[in-house]
Amino acid sequence: MIAIEEVLGLEGRVRTPLDLVDLGAKGVLKKQVKHLGNVMCITSTTLAKLLAITPRTIQRQPEEKRFDRVVSERAINLAQLIVKGIELFKDKDEFCAWLQAPCLALGSRTPISLLTSSVGVGMVNDLLGRMEYGVFS
Repeated sequence: MIAIEEVLGLEGRVRTPLDLVDLGAKGVLKKQVKHLGNVMCITSTTLAKLLAITPRTIQRQPEEKRFDRVVSERAINLAQLIVKGIELFKDKDEFCAWLQAPCLALGSRTPISLLTSSVGVGMVNDLLGRMEYGVFS
C-alpha cells in the first residue's frame, strides 16, 4: 500500500484530510513537486502542464520556496489520484502505462491528458473507482 507521503516525498505523516488542507495552505516545495512527477513517470514539461504552470516556473522556483495554494492543491489532488491508481493496479509502472494509454471510457483519450483540469481529474478518479469495484468501463 502506498501513501500520499511517498507520492509527494513528504517527511511528516498525513493523518487526516485536514493535514492536506494545511499542506495546501502552506504550499508544497519544489522537491515535492518533482518527486510527484517522478512517481507519475512524466517529464517536467508534462508535470508543468498538469499544474497549470510553465516548465520554467518549476526550474526557477528556489528549492526551499513553496508554491502558491493553487499549484499546491493541484499537486495534492494529483497525488491523491496517483495513490488510488497505484493501489488499484498494484504496480506503479503498470499504472503509469495506463495513464499514457487511450481509454474507451474516456472517449479514447489518455487519462493523463485529462488531468489538466479539475473536471478531468474527477473523471479519471471516477473511472478508477468504477474499475476498483469491477464496473465495466
